[in-house]
Amino acid sequence: MASSAEGDEGTVVALAGVLQSGFQELSLNKLATSLGASEQALRLIISIFLGYPFALFYRHYLFYKETYLIHLFHTFTGLSIAYFNFGNQLYHSLLCIVLQFLILRLMGRTITAVLTTFCFQMAYLLAGYYYTATGNYDIKWTMPHCVLTLKLIGLAVDYFDGGKDQNSLSSEQQKYAIRGVPSLLEVAGFSYFYGAFLVGPQFSMNHYMKLVQGELIDIPGKIPNSIIPALKRLSLGLFYLVGYTLLSPHITEDYLLTEDYDNHPFWFRCMYMLIWGKFVLYKYVTCWLVTEGVCILTGLGFNGFEEKGKAKWDACANMKMEFLIVIVERQAARLIQESPTLSKLAAITVLQPFYYLVQQTIHWLFMGYSMTAFCLFTWDKWLKVYKSIYFLGHIFFLSLLFILPYIHKAMVPRKEKLKKME
Repeated sequence: MASSAEGDEGTVVALAGVLQSGFQELSLNKLATSLGASEQALRLIISIFLGYPFALFYRHYLFYKETYLIHLFHTFTGLSIAYFNFGNQLYHSLLCIVLQFLILRLMGRTITAVLTTFCFQMAYLLAGYYYTATGNYDIKWTMPHCVLTLKLIGLAVDYFDGGKDQNSLSSEQQKYAIRGVPSLLEVAGFSYFYGAFLVGPQFSMNHYMKLVQGELIDIPGKIPNSIIPALKRLSLGLFYLVGYTLLSPHITEDYLLTEDYDNHPFWFRCMYMLIWGKFVLYKYVTCWLVTEGVCILTGLGFNGFEEKGKAKWDACANMKMEFLIVIVERQAARLIQESPTLSKLAAITVLQPFYYLVQQTIHWLFMGYSMTAFCLFTWDKWLKVYKSIYFLGHIFFLSLLFILPYIHKAMVPRKEKLKKME
């Protein structure tokens, strides 16, 4: 009997060892290693995609429910995501949110509250960067805290504007000014909203409260018809994710530090920086597009209607290019003035490819220039890269301070000329 019992015990131990080994094989660390990523990066990707089942649950079970239930749901899911990614370090965000609520309540709608908010939140974030900094790009609690810092500073400014006379505010201030006094639960739900807690996007407290109150809808009395627009942003995000995964082994920031890069001609070094700068943003664009899709799915992305009555879902969009359209249209107006027989459509058709090419070249070259310091971290590394292209970005933007007024004068028609054309 004893030997039988010992045999059974040995079988149980062996089985436990096999199960433990199996669970280890299924661990996030091993899965991340097999995918060629870090565990923290995998946790981040999982977390932003978790927004979709959370949004579906919200749509089907909480839409038009009591507001406190929605705030609790957003707070609980946001805290769960924070714990999943950063463990006990979630206390950093929790502490700043509670203190921010106390600042608003104790200091009221004063400029002192705004300045205190800015100084405290920025100091806390910078201290976090200082004490957690390494020579590599790490996903730590400071990443979502950067988003939270901007959100809480904006909250303080909007709360301050809510105490002013409405006639003294601009149209944008009137839109965002907080007239009521937000509760701690409302501030927590706003801060921990699962669709924006980790990587954004930013939105105002008023816009969030419209979501909770069921006002961000395209059809009165019904759940937002936003599934297709959300899936479009998700699909685009997946496209960028695949592109980044396939190209990341071939376009790296490490090549910027090699002698081979230094030995190439100046134009090649600039073009590589341009291509690398555009490519390195793919991982960020992926996150932004996926979370934008989550916001659209919940209804937070609702932005009114177009002229034809079609709903717009770009309230949480991260990338817009209206400024390029304005430049093209203004320069087209100038061409029409000089050549009255030239139609506006023809003028824009002539100018758009040229201006688009110039704008994109400048944009991505100096985006890569800026991302160099962001991705290489230590000053000796990014200084070496900047030297290799003769500090082109510093020279370009410092020069703009002096020549921009002349460029503006040359490219933008005077109001008097535009009035005559009309």
